Amino acid sequence: VWALGAQSLWFDEGWSWQLARLWLAEMAAVTSGDRSPALYYGLLHGWMTLAGDSEFALRAPSALADTLTTAAVIALSAQLARSRRAGLFAGGLYAVCGFALWYAGEARMYALVAMFATLSSLALLRALSRPTGAGRCYAASAVLLAAAIHCHYYAVFLLPAHVAVVAGVALRARAAQGWPGAWRIARAWFRPTALATLTV
Repeated sequence: VWALGAQSLWFDEGWSWQLARLWLAEMAAVTSGDRSPALYYGLLHGWMTLAGDSEFALRAPSALADTLTTAAVIALSAQLARSRRAGLFAGGLYAVCGFALWYAGEARMYALVAMFATLSSLALLRALSRPTGAGRCYAASAVLLAAAIHCHYYAVFLLPAHVAVVAGVALRARAAQGWPGAWRIARAWFRPTALATLTV
């Protein structure tokens, strides 16, 4: 948050401010033809009613989202590598990444998209690695992925990566349990993901 409000808003941030000031129905109508749907602006609208519309206030949600993303990167990497040290290393790299720091200080949706996308991937990984409670994790992954897409349509490009991961795990399950095991995993992921992405 150091110097978060030091500079004036630039054009894109001003567009965020302008859209966030609209009533929600008008906001949805204006963003319907844009590449960035209304979720971020709606959240910013609510935030502005609490915190005001100073440069610091407008950028604070991005700084918070980026901080949460760093924690999610640590958890995701630690689970993937099965090493807390690897998770901390990956989180440290993300914390000093120039792109992440840049968008953490902008009144735009990109830090929020990164947060939702990382949390969605973490929930998916947890669903695939646990025998019980997987349904809730699949649902959480689907909802978080849909939230990312509702902030920016380009977040849909995370979906093929999730498809590849689920397919890989399902094929491994087929080798161990036959096709019923593979179909069970694919079906458990597909149902909530299809429902959530159909909201876009």
